Amino acid sequence: MSTNLLEKHAKSFYWASFFLSKETFKKCSSLYNFCRTLDDIVDDHKELEDKRENFFNFKKEFINKDFRSSIIKEMWSTINTENISTKIVFDLFDGVETDLKDRVEINKKKDLFIYSYRVAGTVGLMMSKILKVKNKEALKGAIDLGIAMQLTNIARDVCEDKERNRQYINPDFSSIQDLISESQTFYEKSFKSLSSIPLRSRFSVVVARRVYRKIGDYILKQKKH
Repeated sequence: MSTNLLEKHAKSFYWASFFLSKETFKKCSSLYNFCRTLDDIVDDHKELEDKRENFFNFKKEFINKDFRSSIIKEMWSTINTENISTKIVFDLFDGVETDLKDRVEINKKKDLFIYSYRVAGTVGLMMSKILKVKNKEALKGAIDLGIAMQLTNIARDVCEDKERNRQYINPDFSSIQDLISESQTFYEKSFKSLSSIPLRSRFSVVVARRVYRKIGDYILKQKKH
């Protein structure tokens, strides 16, 4: 169960994970399964009210530690063993809830960065705890990497998001270029944190970072062609 969602939906991270120890990979999978479940609730083709109900039910089950769900059980196990603050998890919930509206529109750069922290910077932070990163500057770098990856996602998915009535940036190539440029700044800021990651885990993060950063390069090249 643990690896299925990761292998199916996050190929770049799945292949990068081969450089992790078995125990670390298991915890990363637990985190991914939890985040993926939240994403699937929001991106489902059901009516908004049904999605909101599913979201709040899942949140309630998490708060109440309903271990009939293996995903919630494994997530709590990871939270406890890695000493992850539940505030980070609730920041993630807040970010995901942002998308549970008839229309999502973000007009300010500051709001975009806050949203990106909540839905992705939090994940980078939790992943760092799993990878035994303790240096505070390195933990900030993990947040930067999560934000960079989310900005890349937004640049890549402009058309798809438009169909879902979500607008994080203006749907024109100039705005996409600007966003990719912003993402590069966050990728650069994240680089200095890599040396603080224990060697066994470091290469997996380097691979995932490089693969994701290349997505932005690919998007820009498509326009030139």
